Amino acid sequence: MFLAFLGPTSGYRQANSSRRQEYLTKVPEWIPFSSRLAYRYHEAVRMNRGMNTKDATGLSAGERLAKGVEGCNFLVVKSCVELDGEYLNLLQDLYRKPVIPICLLPPPGNGSNSGDSGNSSDSAMFHWLDKQQPKTAVYLSFDGSNLLPFGFEKRIRGRGNNARFLVEKGLGFEVERNEDGSFTRAAVAKSMRILMVEPEGQQLRQKAAEMSKSIFSNQDLQGRYMHKFISSLGFTSDYGDASVARGYVNQNFQVL
Repeated sequence: MFLAFLGPTSGYRQANSSRRQEYLTKVPEWIPFSSRLAYRYHEAVRMNRGMNTKDATGLSAGERLAKGVEGCNFLVVKSCVELDGEYLNLLQDLYRKPVIPICLLPPPGNGSNSGDSGNSSDSAMFHWLDKQQPKTAVYLSFDGSNLLPFGFEKRIRGRGNNARFLVEKGLGFEVERNEDGSFTRAAVAKSMRILMVEPEGQQLRQKAAEMSKSIFSNQDLQGRYMHKFISSLGFTSDYGDASVARGYVNQNFQVL
């Protein structure tokens, strides 16, 4: 989704420090379907600076992205068709090379949804949440996303468009913000009421629960995607959509 929003790599081959951020504040012209993806102005300023300003390596983030994509034979992305299939198809059209989804790869659990055990503070938080009765606690993220399945927010942290993507998919509700990205206690309280108890949030709550079960915590689905990816590398004979990648097996190739 993020890569599809950025568009063709031709726009990032050369860093352009004078490029204005306004191009990031609207849905790009290359997205042919209905989309809510567009950065707020304060988000676009930071994103544009990173994409078009050279760092200590002598390259900008945009230049590294272009070199990586153009130098690989196919792309492996942590996503799935069930969640954002239209963006995956678009990405393949934009890059003109195979794009292979390997699903979301949630961290292994220990009988619960406790997330990544490598971070002790996060682990304690998730364990505490697991013990609460349904509808008595809220997991609220202040970086742009809320009402996310356990562990999902951690994997997409720091990208403002994720909130809009989740709203687009009927899986999230974005807190109303000011132009500079700030928000008020009243705005948070209003969002929580909608998410937790108001009738207008019922459909969102239901869909979030359904998607959590069918995608985010579905280990069988994750396994099928990984099996298909391994198959695409030639270890087994059937992959389906990723069969186009088999031509690169036993050759010198790079994967982004």
